[in-house]
Amino acid sequence: MFGTLTALLRRVNRGCGPVLRGLGLLVAVVLGSCQQPERTVPARQKGPSAQDAYRRPAELIAALRIVPGQTIAEIGAGGGYLTPYLAHAVGSKGKVVSTDIDGEALGALRQRTRELPQVEARLVTREQSGLEPGRYDLVLLADVVHLLPAPSHYLLALFSALTKGGRVIVSGRIDRREILDQAVKAAALTCSDVAIELPGQFVTEVRPAR
Repeated sequence: MFGTLTALLRRVNRGCGPVLRGLGLLVAVVLGSCQQPERTVPARQKGPSAQDAYRRPAELIAALRIVPGQTIAEIGAGGGYLTPYLAHAVGSKGKVVSTDIDGEALGALRQRTRELPQVEARLVTREQSGLEPGRYDLVLLADVVHLLPAPSHYLLALFSALTKGGRVIVSGRIDRREILDQAVKAAALTCSDVAIELPGQFVTEVRPAR
């Protein structure tokens, strides 16, 4: 539409006097300014993504009560959706070890966190966490338990990687909660839900049964 009007104004300018030509120029400027906002609004200002609205990463990380300087393991980190949030939570003196079995996904994670030196991307196997013993204040499994070949054995093995007072936190879709519950029961563990409400999701701390 704007292109047609502009062409028409050019024809009017060629056949009219200075006053009408000046009026035509004014109209062209107004039309141009009407188009400007659509071209200049960055995409990032148009609101959160659907994934952000569903997963609410900032709320999740806040509910985990992470302390600056802590060391965190992120199991099944994929391309690093949560990793920057974890990295900022532990700060420059903390550490985030993000693991996955997919090397390409870890490549994307490294790119996403290239300015966060406290993040280490680590390639592991599906059966082994690849975590050192006694090092981690928090081990987070976000939407990954249902992918483990033997969830009960995997969860049990994670406790050896914790520091004294360290925690294992599991989150995921609510329709996959039964998988976790079965694994917890088989491993003689227990769960304590974290105080947060996320749409269609659960967040719980897995502990050894007393």
